[in-house]
Parts: sequence; structure tokens; C-alpha cells
Amino acid sequence: SVSFSCLAEDLDDVFSLFADVALRPAAPDSEVDLQRALATDSLARRKDDPTGVPGVELRRRVYGDDSPAAALTTKGSLRRSTGREVRRFLAEAFRPEGAVLGLVGDFDAAHAEALTRRYFGPDVWPRRASAPPLALREIAPIEAPRQPGVVLIDKKGLNQASIAMGEGGVAVTDADTPALSLLGELLNGFGGTLFDELRTREGLAYSVSAGFAPEAAFEGTFAAGGQTQTGRAAEFVTELQRVLKEATEAAPSQTRLADAKKAEAASFVFSQAASGSQLGSKLAFKALGLPTDLQFQLREREQALSGEGVRAAAARRLHPDTQMIVIVADADEVRASLQDAGLTIVDEVSYDDLWEDLD
Repeated sequence: SVSFSCLAEDLDDVFSLFADVALRPAAPDSEVDLQRALATDSLARRKDDPTGVPGVELRRRVYGDDSPAAALTTKGSLRRSTGREVRRFLAEAFRPEGAVLGLVGDFDAAHAEALTRRYFGPDVWPRRASAPPLALREIAPIEAPRQPGVVLIDKKGLNQASIAMGEGGVAVTDADTPALSLLGELLNGFGGTLFDELRTREGLAYSVSAGFAPEAAFEGTFAAGGQTQTGRAAEFVTELQRVLKEATEAAPSQTRLADAKKAEAASFVFSQAASGSQLGSKLAFKALGLPTDLQFQLREREQALSGEGVRAAAARRLHPDTQMIVIVADADEVRASLQDAGLTIVDEVSYDDLWEDLD
């Protein structure tokens, strides 16, 4: 995407520059080389914080190594991202038949339309009759479950365990999406089940969360997890599984449901406060062929849900006993307790070797 914001009186000048950047991106070799060097440096440090590793590896395991939805930046992919390749990609992918342009703010609509025709009209940005049709890369449906059990990532000397567990989820257009969004508030919100039980009452977690992450163009994921003491990793997993299973078996009380709806409504209003945020969502949905007011439709359906509706959606979509579990910890300190808890270790990987063979 390409975007700008400016004072109303500067629209003409900025729009001209915006069109020049959008239609004639230079991508000089020197700048591409600089960005590649910065990305390479970031790549070398992506495992510095162990708490973020389980979620990334869980996504790879859920979607599969060859899925674009779980692709990681690698040394090889950076090496292949030359200035020439970047320019080729921009020329092939940024085309009028796949573009959506929107403006929001203080301007004269007729004048804005004239600017759009002047800088992005067919005489300036013609469609290419011989070009292949634009299409999103296909994301294969998620196998459920792809690999249940524990993936143990061994980091010697680590004094805490970072955990992520999950499975395939839903697309944003799925009928269960509003209910699963509300379930997330019930689990994670202030006074939510996970905070109350795993962190406050049982003292099991430094942090804990769970929720579905719907995707607009393909099936999203469900992920839950957090950080705990090394010696309590197995207990953390089994208690998290218990809480998730209870969400599939018992509907929330009317009081908790009403509180969750109120919190979700307030959060949505806040997220829509900036006009630029609304515009970005509408353009993305339009580009994907979805209703531009989809977010508002989802919130309306969410507010009409019953507690039983939330429970039924959780029962259809949550399978805590067969989810994939990724744990980063000192393996020697957690292996026996995981096995004693009936958790099967299906793979064990050295932290230092993780992702190093990707190209």
C-alpha cells in the first residue's frame, strides 16, 4: 500500500507526489541494499527474546512449512531481494485492475475526483490487456490437527518457560467469528477467566492470553499461551487446557456476557475513532471483494449473541486436548514433568538450531 496525510490546502501538491511514488517507484539499488542490510541485522536478532518464539513456531507448525501464511524471512530470501527483483515485482503486482484508492478528510469531492482522473486515469495508468490476471496466493486449508503434542525447543539455562498452543481457526467471514471474538474478551478481558484463574488465583503465569485471529483472505488460527516458571510448565499447559475445555462446555453467565459485550463495543468505538483507520479497513475489504462495512456487521451480530451461542461456537472450533503445543524452556528441567502430565513430546529442537536451515 501507499498512503499520505496532509493539510487540506496542500492536497494538490501532495497528491502529485503521491502519484509519482505510487506509479513510478524508483527502488534504487543503493536503497534496496540498505534495507536488506537492516533486515539482515534484524534477522540475526529475532531469537534474542525467547518469549516471542513459540508463537512464531506454532504458526509455522499449524500452517505447514511451505505455506505463505507462515513464511519467515530468511538469509536466502533477503539475498535474492535485489533492486532488480524489487522493481520487477512492483511492475508486475501494482496494477490498476487490482488497485483501490480512497480519500477521507476535508476536501471538495469533485476536485478530488478530478485529481484522481488526472493522476490515475487510464491515459496515465492503462490496464495491460496481455497481463495475467491478478490473484492472491492460495493458502491451503489447515489440517486439523496437523501435529498434536508438544514441540519442545531446548534453550539451556533458561529460567522460565514460554508456551504457545493452538490450532486452525476461522476466516473473518465465518459465521462463528463474532462469537469467537466475544469468547476472546471473556477469556482475556479485565476479570477474564484466564487472568482470574491462571494468573491471580493459581499464580501460574507471568502473562497469559488466548484468542482467535481471523484472516480476511484465508483461514486464521487460534493461539493461547504465556510465560511461567520452568517447574510449572506442565501445570500451566494442563490448566490452560482445562479453562479452554470449560469454555466449550458451559455458557458464560449473563453478567459476564453483558460485561464482555460492553468491553467489545467500547474497544470497537475506540478503534474506529480515527478516520484513517476506517478508510484503511474499507479499502482492504473492497480489494478482497468483501463488504466494506463488514466490521460493523460483525459487531452487530456480536451484540445479539446469547451465552449459549458463544459456548456452541467454542465447542465447534476449540479442541484443547488435540492442539499443538510449542514450549521454549530448558528441556532437561521440563521433559519429565510434561511426560508425567500425559503430554506427548513429538519433536525436540535446539534453540540455537531453530530456523537456521531455512533458505
